[in-house]
Amino acid sequence: MDAGDYSLDLEAIGGIGLRLVELADVLSQDFDVCIFSPTTKKPPTGNFAVHVHPEQWSSVLAQAFAVMTFDMPDRRRLEDIAHSGVFHIAENAPPLEQLQYPSLSSTGDQTYLDMVDSFTFQARNADFFMVRSAVEMATMAASLCCLGRITPSTVGEDATFGTLMSLVPIGYSASSLHRAQTASPLQAPDFLWTGGLWSYFDPGTVIDAIAYCHQWGVPATLGFLHCQETADTRDTIASLKEQVRNLNLGPYVSFFEDTPSEETRNGLIKSSKGLICIARPGIENRTCVRLRVRDSRLHGIPTLVDAHGPTFDELSRDGLATPIAQGGPVALAKAMMRLHRGISQDRPRFTPSTYVYETTMSSVKRVLQRELRRTKSE
Repeated sequence: MDAGDYSLDLEAIGGIGLRLVELADVLSQDFDVCIFSPTTKKPPTGNFAVHVHPEQWSSVLAQAFAVMTFDMPDRRRLEDIAHSGVFHIAENAPPLEQLQYPSLSSTGDQTYLDMVDSFTFQARNADFFMVRSAVEMATMAASLCCLGRITPSTVGEDATFGTLMSLVPIGYSASSLHRAQTASPLQAPDFLWTGGLWSYFDPGTVIDAIAYCHQWGVPATLGFLHCQETADTRDTIASLKEQVRNLNLGPYVSFFEDTPSEETRNGLIKSSKGLICIARPGIENRTCVRLRVRDSRLHGIPTLVDAHGPTFDELSRDGLATPIAQGGPVALAKAMMRLHRGISQDRPRFTPSTYVYETTMSSVKRVLQRELRRTKSE
């Protein structure tokens, strides 16, 4: 498994890194698994190996019968995989999110075109694709169609394109589920912002909503759970802190500037009244399910979410979405006050075990087992 630029360090691990480690945990039940992660300094422990030295890449690739990549891998390693002939499973999505990164807008069009080129290279060369939602399956199918990867014989083999891709919904490993269910609740803010602080999100609306809650007699508290500074979040974080100061909300809004441990994150979420993940309308939110869906599913905690995209669709199907359509901070504040008072508009319509990777990765495991048998027979 190639972790690309994503660190697996506990103090830095994010959505894709966490997903990768949980998938490795599940795959290691049936296969020998190693993760190549040159940005990791303190590898996580598990029933898998972690290689952190860049010079180990060639030997790791040479020993593998299959390689799994995520998001935007290093282009040179993608070419190495293609030239090696190793079976390649890609969790691949078009680089639409990156269009709104401040760091990208300052580097010119070529940087983005390089990202598109890497996406296209993966789509053209990978043997199998993992997709995280129905909408991502549709966009991946369209990309493969344009690249000539889909023909009438593809449909003849499997009308669901099961020979080329598998839906692996955003979830968690069974061991992660067990740790979440047995975690001790911690004193936590009433609401946790779990959506990250990228430019297409709208966290300022939540601070205004907290101000309205206090104005209307509900002293709700808020915590920004993932508040690590990067080149693309620094300005947003500074703006949010200034907004908190201007509204005199300092005692009621906290910023988790260090990545919380799994135990801490579970304890905080378990004690919260609701999670919040509001974004502005845009193409990213029309085509991508946010990885923070995991936390809502894992704990059965409702998420207050914008109602214009597949993140809302996924959580709504599970009975976990509290939609915030029009009305901005006023509508959000009213929804927060209902949850604060214990009034939930819906009940979860799923069991947490629905999304364990032991179940949802079964088709990918079959593909790998078939490829391993083929490799051994040669």
